[in-house]
Amino acid sequence: MNEYLTFMLEEGHDYTAPVWLGEFGENTQDYYWNNLARYLQETPDLHWAYWAYNGYQENVDEDESYGLVQSDFVTVRDTWKLSDLQKAQEHVSIV
Repeated sequence: MNEYLTFMLEEGHDYTAPVWLGEFGENTQDYYWNNLARYLQETPDLHWAYWAYNGYQENVDEDESYGLVQSDFVTVRDTWKLSDLQKAQEHVSIV
């Protein structure tokens, strides 16, 4: 994946630049999620934002299955998801 996604993070090249992975989300702990979570943990210079925090979409009757929390905005929806994201944050480089 480095060859196509994060090669720009390599220092000392004319193309060196920061990389931001924005607004990704998942509601299933599947192949995609497991590999992305592992990659985020292994690539601390790749910065990212998870979508979404909220537990519902436009109103409380519209469930947001990608949300980190339930509609009460307190209860964690999927502990596996929160755990993986927390592990990835432990390795983020701050410049």
